[in-house]
Amino acid sequence: MSIRHISKSGTTMSFDFDLNESPPVGLEDVFGITTDEATTIRFKATDDFFPNPPGDLTYVVTSLPEFGTLEDPVNGPITKANTALADFGNAVVYRAQEGYLGIDAFAFKAYDGGKVPSGGYSDETIVKIRISPPIHVDDNPGGDPLQNGSAEHPFDTIQEAIDFAISSESIIVRPGTYSGAGNRDIDFNGKSVKIRSQDGPATCIIDCQRTSQAFIFHSGETAEALLDGLTITNGQAFMGGGASCEKGSSPTITNCTFSGNRAVTSGGGLYVDESSPTVTHCTFSGNSAMWGAGMSNNYGSNPSVTDCNFTGNTATDWGGGMENFAFCTLTITGCTFSTNSTAGDGGGIFDLLGVTILEGCTFKDNRATNGGGISAAGSYPILAGCIFSGNKATERGGGLYNDGSDSQLVNCLFSANTSQRWGGGLYCSDSSPILTNCTFADNRAVTAGGAMRNLGSSAPTLTNCIVWGNTVVQIDPADSVTVTYSNVESRLPLPGEGNLNMDPLFADRANGDYHLKSQAGRWNPANQCWVSDDVTSPCIDAGDPASPFDLEPAPNGGRINLGAYGGTTQASKSPQP
Repeated sequence: MSIRHISKSGTTMSFDFDLNESPPVGLEDVFGITTDEATTIRFKATDDFFPNPPGDLTYVVTSLPEFGTLEDPVNGPITKANTALADFGNAVVYRAQEGYLGIDAFAFKAYDGGKVPSGGYSDETIVKIRISPPIHVDDNPGGDPLQNGSAEHPFDTIQEAIDFAISSESIIVRPGTYSGAGNRDIDFNGKSVKIRSQDGPATCIIDCQRTSQAFIFHSGETAEALLDGLTITNGQAFMGGGASCEKGSSPTITNCTFSGNRAVTSGGGLYVDESSPTVTHCTFSGNSAMWGAGMSNNYGSNPSVTDCNFTGNTATDWGGGMENFAFCTLTITGCTFSTNSTAGDGGGIFDLLGVTILEGCTFKDNRATNGGGISAAGSYPILAGCIFSGNKATERGGGLYNDGSDSQLVNCLFSANTSQRWGGGLYCSDSSPILTNCTFADNRAVTAGGAMRNLGSSAPTLTNCIVWGNTVVQIDPADSVTVTYSNVESRLPLPGEGNLNMDPLFADRANGDYHLKSQAGRWNPANQCWVSDDVTSPCIDAGDPASPFDLEPAPNGGRINLGAYGGTTQASKSPQP
């Protein structure tokens, strides 16, 4: 190929490249699946990226399996040969016929959009599928000379089962305590195998005996690689005391318990580096490390963490529950961080130079020097529907500490957090967070800024918020914030459109219920029902008229409420005229 370049000065230069342009080459593969189990099969092909850019290959199913069915995730069932996948898709879902055991196969071609000889279709490539019963493992080392992974003769180590398995096969780990060689430093070796305990984490325990970690993912494992229902304990490693995900590995880890593991540096429970695992319904408890005692995420990692509990983890430097270090983008949903601690910053989470999206998370009774709940440094945390309660900082930011971090907070509640110096609820240093429909109540700072303390160039913006019952001094300094359509307790009226200075009439401050009283009805979280009061809060229908209110239950008065529950399905109802 010859490329001609004309420079700004008018000089013409020609470059000749020997690119060896050719059609793509399909890569044959073998998958193993368990009887009656649907499996995602990804096609693989190499290409010179001409004429189309990388990733723009069209895959065509040229023959159908004899003993199963195929489905395009976009267009649905594939019922005839020579069907192209939609939208440059590279995967199909295979389901074997009910009860079938044995080998099945189908074929595909890859097309790069060109013409022969420089492009076109690859040769037909065969995909083979082995349909078999799950592979079994028990904790009886050396007890069965006939072990072959069958239900009658299970393997006696997890590593043996992985080595025997092919991608997509399932491994069932029976109840017991697994330790010793083959049951620690367990390596998936890049396979998309699915490891499941038979009866859940309470009865299936990987005991590393303080000699190493339990699992390591470091060969580009995908989300199809599954770890489900195990307890990992007594692990010890330089990084990742319980397990580690490195080098672009992104397994799925669900329903697991990481307890009592240690790391010399990062990730007492789980260490993640340049990887993006999916972690759901897991418990991280009693782990320890220098940084990120429960979980440590590093260098461009993008994990998704959902419905997990981080409890009683301890870090010596920062990140008692979790550490997010250097250009990570995390999504954390429905997680609870409680009683985690660190001698440094971020009792619940320490976030440095990244983007962390938190939705519906609770931070309770965590401890740190700065940021009892969360410490954010040079990062961009986005929080929605989060609760900070009972967290403590010995210096700054009992609930949240922002240092050069312009966070966004929506529908968040800060209550009963304390700081021994400044910012019981929130401390900002050179940070300008945007707070919408947040409640700061009953927080305490010994020096100043019971609700929030703002330092340097900090200039928070509050809209539809409630700031009430915080000591000493609600907002310090008072002129550091822009406040509109909010209810702020103050000796003097706070400047700003639509602001109030009236008792918000919380439902039950003593027991941490900061819903607004209403004669028309308010949500009672303790009893999970609607109740009526004999008074109505002045914060109902007092928000910015331009704010959306459509999620509020009827009658809603056509205007958003103030505070953490305004604009949500738990907003107190509006009295009728």
